[in-house]
Amino acid sequence: MIKYSLSQENPQRQYIQFQAEFPHDGTEQFAVQLPSWRPGRYELGNFAKNIRNFKVTDEKGKPIPFSKNTKDSWKVEATGYSVIHVNYNYYSAELNGGSTFLNEEMMYVNPVNCFLYRPGFEEVDGFSVELNLPNQYILASPLAEKTKKAFVARNVHELMDSPFMASASLDHHSFNVEKTTFHIWVNGKHSLDLNKIEADFTPFCNAQIRDFNGFPQDDYLFMFHFLAQQSYHGVEHEKCTVITLGPAEKLLTSAFYEELLGVSSHELYHTWNVKALRPKDMLPYDYKRENYSELGYVYEGVTTYMGDWYLLNSGVFNFQTYAKHLGSYLNRHFQNQGRFNYSVAESSFDTWLDGYLAGAPGRKTSIYTEGCLIALISDLMILTATNGQANLASAMLKLWNDFGAKGGGYSSNDYFNCLESVSNLSFSEIRAQLVYGISDFRPFLDDALEPVGMKLTESPNSNKFTSNVGIKLGEMPSGEFKIIDIAEGSPADTSGIHIGDTITAINETTELTSDFLTAIDYEGKVELKVNHLGNITLCTIVCSAITFFDNVQLEQLANRSESQLNLFNQWSGDK
Repeated sequence: MIKYSLSQENPQRQYIQFQAEFPHDGTEQFAVQLPSWRPGRYELGNFAKNIRNFKVTDEKGKPIPFSKNTKDSWKVEATGYSVIHVNYNYYSAELNGGSTFLNEEMMYVNPVNCFLYRPGFEEVDGFSVELNLPNQYILASPLAEKTKKAFVARNVHELMDSPFMASASLDHHSFNVEKTTFHIWVNGKHSLDLNKIEADFTPFCNAQIRDFNGFPQDDYLFMFHFLAQQSYHGVEHEKCTVITLGPAEKLLTSAFYEELLGVSSHELYHTWNVKALRPKDMLPYDYKRENYSELGYVYEGVTTYMGDWYLLNSGVFNFQTYAKHLGSYLNRHFQNQGRFNYSVAESSFDTWLDGYLAGAPGRKTSIYTEGCLIALISDLMILTATNGQANLASAMLKLWNDFGAKGGGYSSNDYFNCLESVSNLSFSEIRAQLVYGISDFRPFLDDALEPVGMKLTESPNSNKFTSNVGIKLGEMPSGEFKIIDIAEGSPADTSGIHIGDTITAINETTELTSDFLTAIDYEGKVELKVNHLGNITLCTIVCSAITFFDNVQLEQLANRSESQLNLFNQWSGDK
């Protein structure tokens, strides 16, 4: 058993003190590793950059020689020692769903950021963790009761997957669905009614559990950080999720509350899809290096689609609310020129390059966006082919029973075999053209939506400048507008303007505001003064009748047949 002790001697400095005791067999070398990434975020984290005062000693405090082996692993000259002590401080100043944070009011830890382990012993090393915290603190942890300040993890994987937060001011609420107790833990000032949260969470929790024939855990924690600043982030774990949302002052607005419901349903679905049901490429997780996979369209794309669909199907969202949220994915897809250049499977593999940044313009797609739309198409295809008797949830149940429930990992072939098994359809065209190819999604969406009484409609972008000129702008703190995207083939595309340039004047006006951009006459020419690498140039844009970055929205058909209405009701839960 590896023993850890965590302290907060000067919390205003935001360094957590770690003391670790590793048993050793007295052989020549001893290696310790800090994870290079955290599951749920498919990029390298470089957490070792937060460590200082790294020391290795024996039981009496005598220094033991050590050296860096890689950027986040250490080699200890440990001949003759039966116990190795490793002490270090970890800088904890970032607060999001996957970080570690300390201040005078709380300690919040994701062990995958900051706990060392012995590589090669991930399955067998257990951990005992003691927290030296103020007496008034209570603990929110999937591995301990709230009155305890210690817990045990059976192996490295359980430790790394068990975040915890401790404070004197955590709110707690619990409710039961089927055989599982769900806990809501809240850090931060808020005005939410936790009983209302329970009322809105219960339907989608129940629906997901129903469709998977049970829940993998007896207890599950929704751990919320409500922040004063802008934030939207959720991270999945086997026994919990950590979600940060802000600004907290907007909690009671309908838009903010819908986001809370959406991310909560999404993260709950991850309990099966990617935590207990995982691609072969990630079973088990290797914390030392990248874990490449082309299956992001399943573990994130299907989850993105199903998370919102369960809110619709269980009655938490109405169709208008659901269509608004799906519309955000439709617009991200159709307004992203990367869809013509890189498949979602390739983009999944390359999340380790720049998956969470805009990256090179028009280079890639998104496992969340394109994966969501492929899941929508697949769901409606199955629903139509079986006359409402099966859907994507049926295929995911089969995938779960065949692999996740048995502790096995699945492949791309396995996933598509499940789709075809429940529908008696061929998904070879979807696989070739939408997953591994760069074909236009629109015909596939139209074909899937029509039998269920739905369609896509287009309207000009609400930003008139974007629609008519073909430029997306971002407002800078200086008040200038930065060019963040240019539509290929638009008037701006051939005018010598670059992404990253700033606009200093439009039609000789330097006081630029959103209202001014709306009031411009776009029937003829628009003159832009543009700053490119410090050089100011004058560009004349001749507007055309064609609009750019159009908005795409999901709607119900005005006149639906009985068959279309029946399938729509089956899909939407409006029975």
